[in-house]
Parts: sequence; structure tokens; C-alpha cells
Amino acid sequence: MARYVHHHQERSPARRVRGDRVDGDGYFFPGEVARMLLLDGIDYRQLREMFKLVRKQRLAPVTRAWARFSLVDLACLEALLGVCGDREALAPGRKLSLRGIEACCDALRAQGFENPLLEVTLKRQGARVLAVIDGAVVDPRTGQQALSTTEVVVQRFLDERLIKDRQLRAELTRERRRRQTTARLNSLNVSIDPVPRN
Repeated sequence: MARYVHHHQERSPARRVRGDRVDGDGYFFPGEVARMLLLDGIDYRQLREMFKLVRKQRLAPVTRAWARFSLVDLACLEALLGVCGDREALAPGRKLSLRGIEACCDALRAQGFENPLLEVTLKRQGARVLAVIDGAVVDPRTGQQALSTTEVVVQRFLDERLIKDRQLRAELTRERRRRQTTARLNSLNVSIDPVPRN
């Protein structure tokens, strides 16, 4: 298992890579990124895999050297975490799955987006990764518009619940009226004394 980033002592690097270089090299070291983005449970392997995906989706070079994150990389990393399930995806026992997101970004880049993680809202629906483009939920790999199953399930639940509530309310009203009628009849019988006939 890779070492956790937060197990190391916090210190500044001895020298900085210039952030304005044309080749896309970054400025921030992995430990700094983990602390800035509050990624307490992340290890170096997970951070490196996320770094490679962030760089690949925007066609920036990835070398085997130590990762250096730019500000754009940080923004993409934050968006990627949101699609993965936020910081809970880094919890012990959880597997960080990036394959679907990578395929989604590849498909979006093929459609003309330069930086899909920042230009398009992505959301996960089970194992699928969908893109929200102009309010439409689309599966970028197939190009088909996807129905938001969550919205369908919620609407179905509300419709069924409304019917059940109406039926329940009608039953309760019927029962209340029956009890009131019974109580009135009982009170009438008790309160009226029989009049003796002469």
C-alpha cells in the first residue's frame, strides 16, 4: 500500500518550479495539494492516478517524474473529486474508480471540449458517468440523452405516496366520522331518559 500523504511532516520545497513555464509544469507538490484540498485519507498512488487523469483529459504532458500541480490541475482535481464522490471516496475500504470518468472525458474531448472536467458538469449515476450539457443529461460515450433515473424514482415515489396519502386520509376521515356518529348516538341514548307512558 502506498504511503499516506498526511504522514509526512509539512514543509516547503527547497526550490520551486516556475509556474509560468510553457510546458505545463506545475507549481505545487503533492503534499501541498493534499493539505490545500484537505485530502486527509489520500495516498501517493491515488493522488498520482488522479493527477494522470487530470493531465490526460486536458492533453497536458505527464512524465514519470514527481508530480507538480498547477492551479488548473487543482481546479480539475477538485471537480474530479466531486464526480468520484467527494472526500468520502478516499475513505478506508473504498476503491477510487476513475475508468468511467476517463472514458467520459475522452468522449467529451472528441466532441470538442478542451478541458471536460472544467467545462462540463459531470455526475455519476451508479457506474455510469453522465454529462449535463445545456440542461440535458447526456451519456457522452453513446451520445444519447439519458433520463435522470433519480428524478424518475422520486417522481414515482411521490405519485405513489400521494395516492396512498389520499387513500389513508379518506380512510381516516371515514373512521373519524364513524366514531363521531357512534359517540353522538351513545350520548343521545344515555342523556335521554325514557319517558314513562301513562
